[in-house]
Amino acid sequence: MLRTLVLVVLATGAWAANSANPSLAFSAGVCYRYDRDGRAVTQEDEFSWTEDYGTHIVLGASAPEKAFVGYPWLDIDWSRSTGNDSRIDTIGVLYIERIALGAGPYIGLGPGSFYNNARIRRNGITERENKWRIGGRAVAGWNLPAGLYLEGGYSLSGKVLGVKTDSVDLSLGIRF
Repeated sequence: MLRTLVLVVLATGAWAANSANPSLAFSAGVCYRYDRDGRAVTQEDEFSWTEDYGTHIVLGASAPEKAFVGYPWLDIDWSRSTGNDSRIDTIGVLYIERIALGAGPYIGLGPGSFYNNARIRRNGITERENKWRIGGRAVAGWNLPAGLYLEGGYSLSGKVLGVKTDSVDLSLGIRF
């Protein structure tokens, strides 16, 4: 089932990639909590390449013309990190202008609002908290053939339960 869904999304993106600036985007990848304390609540004692990364998903929509300096995007961004009976969810709604630096590379920057929801277990005690925060996001990416793109980013998303929820991420996406 998952293979069929991926093939349908890729075929749709290839068909719609003829547009100069496609208006919808979807990407998925990994996130990594930037702050040591943020990682400590969801990681085991030692670093692991396979278990210390969370999930990162972005759904975006763009206008067909340039805004201030680049193409404006409204992104809905979700990151989740779990482990050690703890969880940190961060959902962001962001305005990002992506500026093309040629045929492939681009950069982007923008403000946004983040909702952080955490369940953190420390010393046998579970605490829960959720908060809205003002933040921002910076991205750098590369446009690939057939509407695909590779994008890395940094989200400045605030603190919850005394833990910074900022994250870096790497995602593969499709614009259509």
